[in-house]
Amino acid sequence: MSKNLFFATIAALATLACSVPLWAQCPEDTCDPGICDTMYVEAYDCDQGFTGEAKQVRVPIRITNDIPDPTTDSLAAFQIPLCFTSTNPAAGCTLDPLHNHTSFLTNPDGCIFRHLPSWSDPQEHNWMADLEAHGLVWNTMILRIEDQHFWLTLLQGNATEAPTFCGGSRVLLATMTFTVDDTTTICIDSCQWPPAGGLMFGRHDAVTFVPRHNLPHCFSVVARCPEDTCDPGICDTMYVEVYERDWLFSGEARNIRVPIFVTNDIPDPVIDSISGMVIPLCYTSSNAAANATIPPAYNNTTLYPWGALDNSIFRHMPDNATETYSNFLMSYSEAFMGWDWDTRILDLSTGNNFWLSIHPTGTADKNFPGGSRVLVATITFTLEDTTTICLDSCFWPLTGQLLFSRGGAATYFPRTNLPYCFTMAHLGDCTGDNLVDIGDVVFVINYLFRNGAAPDPIEVGDVNCDGVVDVGDVVRLIGYLYKGEPPPSC
Repeated sequence: MSKNLFFATIAALATLACSVPLWAQCPEDTCDPGICDTMYVEAYDCDQGFTGEAKQVRVPIRITNDIPDPTTDSLAAFQIPLCFTSTNPAAGCTLDPLHNHTSFLTNPDGCIFRHLPSWSDPQEHNWMADLEAHGLVWNTMILRIEDQHFWLTLLQGNATEAPTFCGGSRVLLATMTFTVDDTTTICIDSCQWPPAGGLMFGRHDAVTFVPRHNLPHCFSVVARCPEDTCDPGICDTMYVEVYERDWLFSGEARNIRVPIFVTNDIPDPVIDSISGMVIPLCYTSSNAAANATIPPAYNNTTLYPWGALDNSIFRHMPDNATETYSNFLMSYSEAFMGWDWDTRILDLSTGNNFWLSIHPTGTADKNFPGGSRVLVATITFTLEDTTTICLDSCFWPLTGQLLFSRGGAATYFPRTNLPYCFTMAHLGDCTGDNLVDIGDVVFVINYLFRNGAAPDPIEVGDVNCDGVVDVGDVVRLIGYLYKGEPPPSC
């Protein structure tokens, strides 16, 4: 790029005039109409684990842009100068031009406008890349990388050839890719580089402003999970949680679903994908009359296309027909016409214990994917009364402790949110006296019309299960107590 074009671009941005629209202003910059536009610079969460070899660390730049008035408030220009530092000189932290360029045609995996996590397997779409796929590009795309500086300028230019930047929350604009040879902490900040070029956004109506941002932002490229050195990269985590409103009790025996989620980072898919899980859990119940059990009738290991899938621990949530969370093993079996992880051991035979072991054994089996809070299995309890259930990992059987294994055959202990407890609350019992009576009607009326305390938890007052506590819940309680209507139940 010529110096003339470089400085001409800066001058073009600098001459855009600030005019004050009629609607509210962002407090940081009164030339930003409406809600403050924001720029986020954050390391991609799959890249912060170092495995001993040179690697690339992707740093997406995302934009949140509100559009009170699309004719004036949409974005038509970006000027983003960034500087970075590295705490470890031995890491050789650089922005290699091979992995940071603006060409969609040559080496698309190195284009700063690629989708994430890669061009060939998109999960998060880049807005500029989607434009290019339809033959639309902004006609000014300038990228300069010198020493520890990154300078990106984008101008819409001819509005008939490409649209202005869309409104939305955390829309992917570009991705910086660092190359590091060792562990380090990288800090990124905005800067005046070149001297006349600071951080600036430009609107469709020629207004320029400085957006909100999260800078300076620092992140560490670490060797291993501190909980277990056999877990490369960010610590893999297992979460056990009661499902949505299942903990609300209506006076009759009911099933309580407890999903198990796993968050798995994959710095290196060859060794870091999960190829096995052993999950032993023990549970306690505070009320013996609740008769808390994990019945086999509601907990089996069947997969598509066999068996009663609504009772499979690998079913989608909330049920097989209405998908809210996709279970990895069920989705895998559906996609590949019945292929599955061959080892699926579920043992419910001894007291208050639950033992699950799952492993792929076929050579074509797909390892567990990377991702945040992927559904692994769902345990279903049966309860006959209110109680507090607490789950924890345990040595059961004696040789079976909580372990994950990787594609490289290493085993390790994941992070967990255990011990985890949840308390059954009686739907409609707003006073907390274990009864649903006129006192609860008075309590809700006081909350709604007399500035009284809210039900605690608030969900116990939502007896008609419409998501809010209002006069409809008063009517529902009166209908149950005095008109022979059925008890509150979701």
